[in-house]
Amino acid sequence: MSQSKDQPAVNEKDSLEPSDPDNEETQVDDEAETQLLEEVHNLSLESKEEQQAEQKAEESSSSVAPPAAAPTPAAPAATSSSAPPAEPPKKTLVILRGVAGSGKSTLSKTLLEKANGDGVVMSSDDYFMRNGRYQFDPRQLESAHNWNQQRVFEALKRGTALVIVDNTHTQKWEARPYVRDGLKFAYQIRFVEPDTPWKR
Repeated sequence: MSQSKDQPAVNEKDSLEPSDPDNEETQVDDEAETQLLEEVHNLSLESKEEQQAEQKAEESSSSVAPPAAAPTPAAPAATSSSAPPAEPPKKTLVILRGVAGSGKSTLSKTLLEKANGDGVVMSSDDYFMRNGRYQFDPRQLESAHNWNQQRVFEALKRGTALVIVDNTHTQKWEARPYVRDGLKFAYQIRFVEPDTPWKR
């Protein structure tokens, strides 16, 4: 707030009271008195206008909603560094290969014991089992293979941990349907032969 360079800031009371320390009456010029009163009046008006302006500014600032606080970022999830997460068990399709009597069935039982109950052995020979007896009919050999391929497909689809196909597979084309389905269901595929004299 600016003050007059020629006159000190005074209030109305000061301008009307004598300034003499001995309280002597002092003659005040009417013109000077009027000037002082006008100055005090102007100062009071300026002060009032400033107060009103400040009040409006405060009202306008209070009417504006404060900016929303930035959301606090979520703390990262705690992770354990002591051990890596356990990997899901791998699914394996074992395709046995060997002539009849080479030890495939014995090997399949050994492998099945390691599957902790989640494994199956499937052979086209099962198609010819009748009342606990093996009754082979060469005329039904194609049907037997189709039947076994369907059983293996269903086992792979279920996600059985270990699927063993116990057939001779002396020709590559015999194993092709099983390989195709194993890949379709993301199985590891292993060809296994019994360690018997038939290989030599």
